[in-house]
Order: sequence, then structure tokens, then C-alpha cells
Amino acid sequence: KDNPLPSGGARGGLKKVILNVDVRFTYIGGKYYTPIDLEKSKLYHTTVYDETKIFAKKYPDYYRFDITTGIKLNGKKTTQDISIYLQNATNRKNIFTQDYDVQKQEIKTTYQITILPVLQYRIEF
Repeated sequence: KDNPLPSGGARGGLKKVILNVDVRFTYIGGKYYTPIDLEKSKLYHTTVYDETKIFAKKYPDYYRFDITTGIKLNGKKTTQDISIYLQNATNRKNIFTQDYDVQKQEIKTTYQITILPVLQYRIEF
């Protein structure tokens, strides 16, 4: 009833305003991996895996919480969609891989993306 947006007249008018909220939770068990043999990696100056423990270790479980919120404006001739999508909204550090760092002589952990905001605007004719 109390819609602050224009609802007709010379500007083309809006037929419908829709608010959208979407939540997604992704959970995957941690992937198995072969650990790095740190002493051999130091000796050979490259990543050397411990072949006596192939896929014997497991990374922590992967989970991610995504949220999208937006508004859709349906007009007579066009539809406009404005939204923001937050991937990994809780900023969880999920492990992607581990490698040997030659300069630091230690195992380096690489993580998947942290929080990623995506702003979207779409117009349909």
C-alpha cells in the first residue's frame, strides 16, 4: 500500500517491485592429500611428497556461506535487477593446496577465495 516508488504516469511506471534474498550453504568433506616431506624438499629445493603416505592426510572440511540480496523493478517495457552477492560471507579460510616454499624453507598453505562481493545490475527489455 505505502510503496514509495512511482506506480504509473508519464515515467512508464512500475508494475511490481520484488525484494530478493537468497542464502546458500555449501559443505564438502575435506579432500585427501599426500603430505610433503619437508626434509627432502629442503634437500632438493622443490616440493617432494612423502610417497609412503599417499592420500593419508585430509584437509579440514570445506564450507562456505553465500548470500545474495537485491531488488527487481518490473516496469511496462523493462525489468531492472540490482543485487549484491557475497561469496564466502563468513570469510572462512578453506585450504586449496600446500606447497614447499624454497625461499622460506617451509610448507606454504594456499587458501581459496576469501569474502568476494559482486555487485550486479541488469536491465531486460
